[in-house]
Amino acid sequence: MKPKYKNYQVFSQVYQQIFDESLYDQWADYVQRKIKGAFPSGIRPLRLLDLACGDGKLAVRLAQAGYQVSGIDLSEEMVALAEELSVEEDCYILFQLGDMRNFEISEKVAVVTLFCDSLCYLKDVDEIKATFSQVYQALEEKGLFLFDIHSAYQMNQVYPTFHWVEEWEDAVFTWRSEQVRGENTIDHCLNIFVQEGEDYHRYQECHQEQIFAPDVYKDLLEEVGFHTIEVSADFREEPVSLTSRRLFFKAEKG
Repeated sequence: MKPKYKNYQVFSQVYQQIFDESLYDQWADYVQRKIKGAFPSGIRPLRLLDLACGDGKLAVRLAQAGYQVSGIDLSEEMVALAEELSVEEDCYILFQLGDMRNFEISEKVAVVTLFCDSLCYLKDVDEIKATFSQVYQALEEKGLFLFDIHSAYQMNQVYPTFHWVEEWEDAVFTWRSEQVRGENTIDHCLNIFVQEGEDYHRYQECHQEQIFAPDVYKDLLEEVGFHTIEVSADFREEPVSLTSRRLFFKAEKG
């Protein structure tokens, strides 16, 4: 059977089963630490936008922590999962389809989050700058922008040897990461073999990521108006090291 290339349609079917749940708790903790450091206590519940919200698990955690949360994602399948989860968890969260490079919201927010290395899926610095500009416009004065990317160590040392196989009763999922486009890039090749009657049918996707030097992101943030930019590593307020896996950025508006 010819592979079907439909962005996230295959991945969304297994996403909730293979993703490390503890990462959502770490992202939520990181967000709350940064919010507490940036805003005085006792003010109204903060409005928060979770860009590239995926299946909504982070958005739900933040809503349960008391924030007024909305979410945007490019994938119709992921938005559907997010809406289902918010109903299950009895959280009122507005989820909508949208592109991080060009989105609209009806009311400015105090905080924008963009996690799970979603920014790494953009193809060049122009798209990154467009995203930063959209975020800047969506934020209130003194608003906070929080995002993460993969580190050079993760992209160039860890991912090129990454392979994963997951088996279920009626399906087999494989994930192979290859560095075929050069340094600081990675291609994730996803396959799922699904039993349909007596046959197994193969569905395939490829997800491409790339990163730039941390100073590139800092310069682009400053170009669109952000200031007080901080970079730390691995969910903690620690300096970036040669073996850091994930880099976190905090930037302020106004």
